[in-house]
Amino acid sequence: MPSFVYVARETGTGREIRSSVEAVTEQAAVAALLNRNLLVVSIQEKIGKKGRTGGGKVALSDLVIFTRQLATMIDAGLAMVQCLQALADQTQNKVMRDVIKDVCTRVAGGDSFSEALQKHPQAF
Repeated sequence: MPSFVYVARETGTGREIRSSVEAVTEQAAVAALLNRNLLVVSIQEKIGKKGRTGGGKVALSDLVIFTRQLATMIDAGLAMVQCLQALADQTQNKVMRDVIKDVCTRVAGGDSFSEALQKHPQAF
């Protein structure tokens, strides 16, 4: 699971806190911190030696297959979120599947496709 480094302030005291939290997505990390009465000032995914913490690199062959299938589905007129959901369901590589699911969640949440891809530099 990805780890996020954050700077936040306690809502009651205003005291600054610098720490990290594990969450599936950045939005989930912010929500978890808000539930702890922390107002997030900044948050960034912690990048380890293997890319995303707990993850790994995506094989070039998996990336090529993903790109070709996505292009075919978009050309066929399917919506981006629908394409990403289908590709995540079909992908056997766990790292790639997790990346596609996160990209799908971000796009469904209002991020542009390019913004969602930028969150995964180890894959794209």
